[in-house]
Amino acid sequence: MANITPTFDLVFDGNGTVTSELWVDLGVIPTGKQLFIGYANLIANDKDLLFEFRPNILTKSLGTVGETNLRYVVSAPKGDSKDVDMFYYGNIVILGPAAGASTGVEKMWLRIKSGTGAAGTFDYMIFYTLY
Repeated sequence: MANITPTFDLVFDGNGTVTSELWVDLGVIPTGKQLFIGYANLIANDKDLLFEFRPNILTKSLGTVGETNLRYVVSAPKGDSKDVDMFYYGNIVILGPAAGASTGVEKMWLRIKSGTGAAGTFDYMIFYTLY
């Protein structure tokens, strides 16, 4: 039996400012599809940050703890970047929605948290594919 290796040819990228918490809407997952994340580069420019990858539960679309599932967490110290391999030699960790194919309302969210209320900036580049 042959193994299939996905190509992570689509990209979410952006930047912003966070105080204690920010939910970044990475977009709606198309109907009938699942979103698989392969790799990510996450940068905490001027404060320690925690990046959470959270797809919605089926039929949900809000960026809240109750409507999403935590799938992966990355901690990035101030002034550092983290390169993360979420594909793990074929063991895909991140998929959205949290179970089954999308109904067309579910989104992928990047929740960014900090232990302080001071403003800090971040950057991200996330490589993914849809099946």
